[in-house]
Amino acid sequence: MDFLKELNPQQYEAVVHTEGPVVVFAGAGTGKTRVITSRIAYLVKEKKIPPSRILAITFTNKAAGEMRERVAAMVGQSAVASRPGSGFGLGAWVSTFHSFCARVLKTDAVSFGVRPDFVIYDEDDQRRTLKDILKELRLAEDKSYRPSAVAEKINRLKDSLNDAESYALNSLNSSDVHRRIFSEIYSMYAKKLEVASALDFGDLILKVVERFRGDAALLERYQKRFDYVLVDEYQDTNAAQYYLTKYLSAGHSNVCVVGDDDQSIYSWRGADRKNISSFRSDHPSAKVVKLEQNYRSTPQILAAAVSVISNNLDRHPKSLWTQIAGGQDVAWRECDSDLEEAQAVASEIRRLVDAENIAPEKIAILYRMNSQSRLFEDALLGEGIPYRLVGSVKFYERQEVKNLIAYLRVIQNPDDEVSLKRIINVPHRGIGAVTLDKLISHARAHNLTLFQTMRISDTFGGLTAKAASRVREFADRIIKWQSESLKLTPSSLTKSIAEGSGYLAELQRENTPESLNRAANIKELVSAVAEYEELHEDPTLAGWLDDIALSSSADFSEGSANGAVLTTVHLAKGLEFDAVFVVGMEESVFPMASAFRDPSEMEEERRLCYVAFTRARRRLYASGSRFKVIYGKPTRLTPSRFVSEAFASAQKPSAGTIDESAAPPAGAVVADESAAGGVPASGRWHTGAVVRHKTFGEGVIIAVAAVDEDIKLTVRFYDGKLRKFYARYASFETIADTPY
Repeated sequence: MDFLKELNPQQYEAVVHTEGPVVVFAGAGTGKTRVITSRIAYLVKEKKIPPSRILAITFTNKAAGEMRERVAAMVGQSAVASRPGSGFGLGAWVSTFHSFCARVLKTDAVSFGVRPDFVIYDEDDQRRTLKDILKELRLAEDKSYRPSAVAEKINRLKDSLNDAESYALNSLNSSDVHRRIFSEIYSMYAKKLEVASALDFGDLILKVVERFRGDAALLERYQKRFDYVLVDEYQDTNAAQYYLTKYLSAGHSNVCVVGDDDQSIYSWRGADRKNISSFRSDHPSAKVVKLEQNYRSTPQILAAAVSVISNNLDRHPKSLWTQIAGGQDVAWRECDSDLEEAQAVASEIRRLVDAENIAPEKIAILYRMNSQSRLFEDALLGEGIPYRLVGSVKFYERQEVKNLIAYLRVIQNPDDEVSLKRIINVPHRGIGAVTLDKLISHARAHNLTLFQTMRISDTFGGLTAKAASRVREFADRIIKWQSESLKLTPSSLTKSIAEGSGYLAELQRENTPESLNRAANIKELVSAVAEYEELHEDPTLAGWLDDIALSSSADFSEGSANGAVLTTVHLAKGLEFDAVFVVGMEESVFPMASAFRDPSEMEEERRLCYVAFTRARRRLYASGSRFKVIYGKPTRLTPSRFVSEAFASAQKPSAGTIDESAAPPAGAVVADESAAGGVPASGRWHTGAVVRHKTFGEGVIIAVAAVDEDIKLTVRFYDGKLRKFYARYASFETIADTPY
């Protein structure tokens, strides 16, 4: 098997040890995807395991797709299920947690107590539903119960396997008024989803795990379906995902989990890194394999990243190394302002593109928060550098696209009230808020769904004859499209709705740049559905809607496909670039101020920095500014502690120590800051030069001034102190003077 020859000894060990529990600690860039795909191929080709007996789970559709492609290349397309949601057939199941559970629920709906035609609510649907609930409870104006905050809390409860019923029972005797109110909101939300035959993302896993807990026979059936379970990015699993993995593999213990506790950066959304660090507590006999050879980054980049993460105490120790030769020093620049920082980064990107022939799409600017992107966008525009924002408004979240998808969802399931309310007056058809409120009130009073009420709108009082006629006409049109859906392809149906509803014509009649762009997006959606049909043997409307609902935020991006990438560090995880700029490296920004009070949060910030640094293949730049305008006020900032941890000395700081020095990195390339107010001088002395003094060690010249016939130097040393010298008497050795 040729693919085994491409593995290093540790990767080989992780691949061929197939029986019993295995935990693989895979450092950044060490080839974990190769291990997982090779392990599947080895099971199929060498161990002769039927592919359908293998389950591999990861976190994003992109990662799952890449794994399927690699496995297919190694052992043939027939060894892999053709797509998420294609059933359990003959191929190995390579899927995300949510896609896997959605397919289980759809395939075995009766066993799990759900309707087979359930719809999946995304974040927008969830918030619309909660907004309605808050309005019903007269809490719409209470800022303690913002829909987004309530949704986040519900999601975290479901991640920890707390459904609405159990939360309500635990809240019965609570003296906390807010807890009791939230319990009522949660219960109403669960009821609305039940009426609409809808599940949100949290429900997909929760429903499966709950039923596995209560039905031993059902659990045993699924345990026997999969003889081998593999889980990628195990450090990012939450409680629900942990128990799903545990239950599925309990019958045979042939479970292999792969991850890196140093890259656990999602605790805020329920991830528990202890799931991987304590794997051996659940499986005392587990085989432990460490992947430590990095294939991505230069030695300089790797050294900086390791120096940072080594300061974390709560971690599984690893010794990353690389055989990549050469490489550039990691560069640090501290600018006077965030505007200057953005301009410096854009200027350096222009140089990399022009002088080093690095394509813009192989360059990334990474920041801690989305709000930091604006200045860098402006600076890139000024340099004429194309760019794209990852994590911005995505195609499938644009209003007109979501509206047309809502039509399709109503046709698939007319009890989907959230989608029905979204489109009842889109395009404008004279069904206003007053009419809608009356329809909803009648539905509630008579225990009907909204769509059932619309179909009999001309039989009860409260609506004018004209309003009742419009409602009934729209309901009849929905029924007509439902009939067409049995005959037309999904793309033909989508086109029929776009045209037959009058939505496309309305946008074209408006004839503004914005409306025409929206019309173009609707046409693009029809093309997207057609592409889905080309890729799947048995394309269905339900299948396409599931695929779209399960698409992760990292799967789509906005902007030039050939441009430099601007994104948060969180969204950059799993990506790699030739050159990476980690910007805004100041205390209170990266790390965030909230981490100062919580050691565990500071460790997560440090892991985030480690992730940022290890995205780089050839060049790594770190930068920050002395002043930022925050809420309209200029604010003095100091360099991030991660800068000094990474570069302060050739000797790594001991684990757990935090160097509060604001010094730039020793041995790094330091920018020439003369353009920001320093005084350039003839000869060897200039601001930004890194120098070494025989008594005080290394430092950076921050000011040069001519005094009589001498030159006065102000040097900031790495102990954080400023010292002044006359050049003729100073005993300095220049270490670096290359500008950033």
